[in-house]
Amino acid sequence: SSGSFYYDYALLEGKLGLQNNGHSLSVVGLAGEGFGGVMYNGEKFLIHAVNFHMQSEHTFRGSAYPMEVHIVHKNADGGAGLVIAIPVAIYQEPPRPFYYVGAGKCGRPARRVRAGRWASQSLDRCADRCSKEWDCQFFSLREGDLCIRYRGRRCNKRHGNANFTTYKKAPTTLHPFQVIGEGRCKGVRPYRRQRKGFHACQRACSKERRCKVFSQEIGNRRCLLFKQAPGQCNLQPRSTFKSYEKRPMGEHEGLMWLLGPEENLPRKGSSSAHELPVPKDVLSKFISGGTFFEYEGSLTVPPCSEAVTWLVRREPQAMSKPQHDRIFASIMEATSDRGNWRAAMPLMGRPISIVSAVQGLAPAPAMAPAAPGVPVEVGLEAGNLAWRALAWAKQAKAMANQVTGVTDEHPQLGESPLL
Repeated sequence: SSGSFYYDYALLEGKLGLQNNGHSLSVVGLAGEGFGGVMYNGEKFLIHAVNFHMQSEHTFRGSAYPMEVHIVHKNADGGAGLVIAIPVAIYQEPPRPFYYVGAGKCGRPARRVRAGRWASQSLDRCADRCSKEWDCQFFSLREGDLCIRYRGRRCNKRHGNANFTTYKKAPTTLHPFQVIGEGRCKGVRPYRRQRKGFHACQRACSKERRCKVFSQEIGNRRCLLFKQAPGQCNLQPRSTFKSYEKRPMGEHEGLMWLLGPEENLPRKGSSSAHELPVPKDVLSKFISGGTFFEYEGSLTVPPCSEAVTWLVRREPQAMSKPQHDRIFASIMEATSDRGNWRAAMPLMGRPISIVSAVQGLAPAPAMAPAAPGVPVEVGLEAGNLAWRALAWAKQAKAMANQVTGVTDEHPQLGESPLL
């Protein structure tokens, strides 16, 4: 083993296809499209497909994860394969810590949470109660007697109440956001307009439960917050605005792009397709920052041929509960609730090594110096150039299609000026 492998994927763009063949849910249409792949032990493996398995086919200390993603690659002649396996757990939101504010309890303008007085409580129970209430931001505790929770951003502490101690809830983790496209919602009115930059607008929408979409004016501090779901936001194309959809906490960004916006994934024997709103480096999100177990094995589906190198990520990633439920429903319905994972097999003496992932093209091998006077063929990294050329050709084709679409819609743009 070389101790590392190199991965270099092109941006995914256009339509992505999902197929349920009755055994696995797969992202198809990636093979032969110049989306890149992996260089390992001096051999190139190009991306072929992405498969989802409920539950993981590799166990860690005897335990399986809820899902495993297989990024399948094949070499140039299609004989040998390389599979990168990613174990995925369900995201668990960590408990919210609290900061010590000081002695006393909150006075005006702080307002109590509804039913905010709670008798005979300890510090742990009062903190647990406040962490579960979305509008609770502070609590004042008289140990063993009274827990008062407050909402709002400010707590003017009353120093005369020394038998109370006040605590503040720590900031929340921000929700992930997905680009809907250029423009702003049409036919619906924002419930709030603010003079904020992008990051401040993102924080505001993340913290407010009713915010589903926000539109940001590009190059200007203008932010519009909408409570309507993305399906009710008829995007009005405007190059000065870009709109974003708030996604569930803990959502895996790579899965978000691969699965698309549809609530129901394809059932047994069916397929679907969705459009990526912007070109995105999706596949790298499953690999970046990981180290991998490497061993020589077989495919986990028929014909189970022994010609596969496995790279299994040691650090599991996380997905949101809605993402898990969508994939689970699609696969379990297709397999009559049996699932589509293969039981763990014995190692049978196979050696296992640890390799790291490096993003980018592999460096060209050093050439041995030639004897004087003997002509030598100089390698110009032809393989790497060809790999890049595939990606450039695909992007050029996409741009050409866009130009053709514009000239078809506005034929006057294609006319030659009169001399």
